[in-house]
Amino acid sequence: MTSWELSLIALLAVAAFVPLIVRRRSLGASPWLLVSGAALLLAATGVLLGGAAARRADSLARIAATTPGPRPDYVTSDRCRACHPDQYQSWHRSYHRTMTQRASPEAVVADFDNVTLRDADLEFRLERRGDEFWVIQEGEGEWQAVMTTGSHHQQVFWVPMSPAKRLGDFAFLWLIEEKLWIPMRDAFLKHPDLPTITRTWNFNCLQCHVTGGQPLADPTTGAMDTRTGELGIACEACHGPADEHVSTHRDPLRRYSEHLGDDADPTIVNPSRLTPEASTQVCGQCHGISFVPSFRDFNAHGFRYRPGDDLEATKPTIRPRHAASSAHIATLMRENPGYLDAMFWSDGMVRVSGRDMNGMIESPCAVRGDLQCLSCHSMHDSEPVNQLSQDMEGNAACVQCHPAFSESLQEHTHHAPESSGSQCMNCHMPYTVYGLLKTIRSHEIDSPALATEIATGRPNACNLCHLDQSLGWTSAHLADWYGQPGAARLTDDQRDLAAGARWMLAGDAGQRAIAADAIARAASRSALDGKWATPHLALLLDDDYGAVRFIAARTLRQLGEPAMHAYDWQSPRPERQRVAGGLLRSWRASAAPDKTRLIRADGSVDLARVDALISERDNRKMDLRE
Repeated sequence: MTSWELSLIALLAVAAFVPLIVRRRSLGASPWLLVSGAALLLAATGVLLGGAAARRADSLARIAATTPGPRPDYVTSDRCRACHPDQYQSWHRSYHRTMTQRASPEAVVADFDNVTLRDADLEFRLERRGDEFWVIQEGEGEWQAVMTTGSHHQQVFWVPMSPAKRLGDFAFLWLIEEKLWIPMRDAFLKHPDLPTITRTWNFNCLQCHVTGGQPLADPTTGAMDTRTGELGIACEACHGPADEHVSTHRDPLRRYSEHLGDDADPTIVNPSRLTPEASTQVCGQCHGISFVPSFRDFNAHGFRYRPGDDLEATKPTIRPRHAASSAHIATLMRENPGYLDAMFWSDGMVRVSGRDMNGMIESPCAVRGDLQCLSCHSMHDSEPVNQLSQDMEGNAACVQCHPAFSESLQEHTHHAPESSGSQCMNCHMPYTVYGLLKTIRSHEIDSPALATEIATGRPNACNLCHLDQSLGWTSAHLADWYGQPGAARLTDDQRDLAAGARWMLAGDAGQRAIAADAIARAASRSALDGKWATPHLALLLDDDYGAVRFIAARTLRQLGEPAMHAYDWQSPRPERQRVAGGLLRSWRASAAPDKTRLIRADGSVDLARVDALISERDNRKMDLRE
């Protein structure tokens, strides 16, 4: 029982005695007896509250003993609040703040109330004990979940490992919107035959999900003395360590004189005052794919980069298009030949989420202009989701630099001005990046080109809206509207078959996930009746990748398919196939021939064509490192 629950009981008990005292004559009881009873009850409650407080203190002490300690050179965001209350408040409600938290009742959103979780031959039981959250595995032991990562889409839990202060991930994670526990291995787009690796928080997540992290592993014993400036991404992650700033500004005259002046404060970094490149690197220290030059140095000091420094000097960005001149990429490829494939499309465009800087810095707007993260985003002048600056929704973000297009929008897009086809980002920043069981916009700004898709396999922007149309159809429009070369290099399937169907049947796991997610997005915009995709999505219900099955099932539910109430994407293969088969039979009874040529005139699916496409599928065992 928590302390607030005990306090409520005490208040209710006292309230119960009040009418007794008022009515003491009719009850024939001494008021002193009633008062004494109330006092005794309050005293007993006080003992209980004291016990609860002691248990709470013990729990906090245990968590503190297994989670990172503080760094003396960081002051933490609490010290910023008094002088910067508005900025503190806008940051406090962001998902950056809650990226990493100690596992308290305020932080944990997952269900720990006597839950049993099973996956293959593993079984766990979850318990909440007062303010603590426990994982129990019969015959193996029990572990307290002491820390969390994530508070927006997913929440991961970390438990103590040996040696001391080393934290490993629990085998399941919590999907926040779906209110569902799923196996950790199915949360990522990773082939089930690839080995499962227990992640160590102190080395992996500490790199980006805290402020000023230092692993500090003992090279002899492996014991950890991990330190952070603050859990989560806090003020000093973007503005630099603030010890000098706080000390200097204890003088109120200094504070007000600088507040009224225009000069930059030399004791702190304001990213908006930096050059576009340096400002982008403040975000890119986490939102980028980088090389760690020395693990020994990283272990001892954490990353040496501080806002305002040159990120490339201590944490170089991985840029595959510059591989010929990059010793770092050569080193990575020697150690892991599949490294680039796990995070980039074959032309070097990033394909996994959270690495937006890698895309943005390759964009013409950044290469030939002053595009930076703060051109569109803001930490303090935005809503928590996406953190787009006020008035930067829709086309406003683009026409601030390209005003001419606002005057001739329809002439440029060939779509109605208010339609999704006239939204700049849908054509120039399509959803080709995967992560967190969904897709997000690419931050490398480019233009639709079929030559690019043919060379890389990356779905083009046109067909991510018009999934029921073929590449031949798209080629004709790009040639007519923008003078692009025709479709001479297209295969028969590319020329005639709906692109969405081809991606779902013959594509690699990443393409299948992107297409399945795009069906729901297009249908939600009323740009496309998603029912045409039902048979292709049904085939994905038995996909080898749990993540693909999850996305396909989610899309079918959003399309209102009644058969999906009986489908569990984690069930054994025969059960998955049974539901998929029933869905296909139900769909066939109401289907009409369509332009994909996979549907015959009698409404049946051309299984021979389907089998042919599946036989051509890119079946390499993928592991996208989001």
